[in-house]
Amino acid sequence: MIERALRQRATSWGGFAVVVLMLAGCGFHLRGDNPYAAALAHTKLHVQAGGAPAVHAELMRALDTFTVPLAEQPSEADLIVNLGQENFASRVVSFDPSTGKAREFEIIYRVVVSATDRAGRPVLVEEALEFQRDYTFDDAAVLGAFAQEQTLRAEVTRDAADTVLRRLMSVGMPTAEAR
Repeated sequence: MIERALRQRATSWGGFAVVVLMLAGCGFHLRGDNPYAAALAHTKLHVQAGGAPAVHAELMRALDTFTVPLAEQPSEADLIVNLGQENFASRVVSFDPSTGKAREFEIIYRVVVSATDRAGRPVLVEEALEFQRDYTFDDAAVLGAFAQEQTLRAEVTRDAADTVLRRLMSVGMPTAEAR
């Protein structure tokens, strides 16, 4: 009887260990544990909004989440991120064949990004980032479609901020120690 209980306990712990190892092996990490946070923590950034208030707000939120040091003035920063003009657009993707009314739309978000180091040397050459999302429009749920569009706009600006961070990490970020 005791042997059976011990065998069941060992099997339970063995199953738990297998699950933990599988999660570790696939790259799983807890939300908020960002692999970029450690590298960003040693770079003082200054973000210039330009004409991109939506992605600027999202990028600042992300930098705050990772506790990245920010500089008030570009002269105090290791890296200056320039966010150029952002633009939201939408276009009709499909029509209802029986009524001729638009049924599916596409939201298109475009923002221009570049970055320089303290000396003005380009770290990230000016690049236009573009994101699209499709959504279906239902005449019977106009308010729901509006809410869906607003959610998709927030989603693409969040994706843009994440992409900016990934682009910066891919080119190598200057740090205070490297000055």
